[in-house]
Amino acid sequence: MIGRATVFTTTRPAHLGKVFTLRQDGNIEKNVAGNMSEGAFHEVQFKNATELAALLESITTSQALSSSVAVGTARNPHGVQP
Repeated sequence: MIGRATVFTTTRPAHLGKVFTLRQDGNIEKNVAGNMSEGAFHEVQFKNATELAALLESITTSQALSSSVAVGTARNPHGVQP
């Protein structure tokens, strides 16, 4: 079975991420550290868990991986408009 995912690469801001904080009440609070306003995405495929692990290791701080895929991308990069 071949898996598919989408890699998003941001150009503004330079990095994507989340900040997790342990609150005094013991709960974890999550805040966004960068909302993507410009960039691109492309579809990727993987044949097995080893290829998926390599994909996960290759993601940089300017990228995000989604298990969703866009319809009709034909694995070509597309610009993301704000």
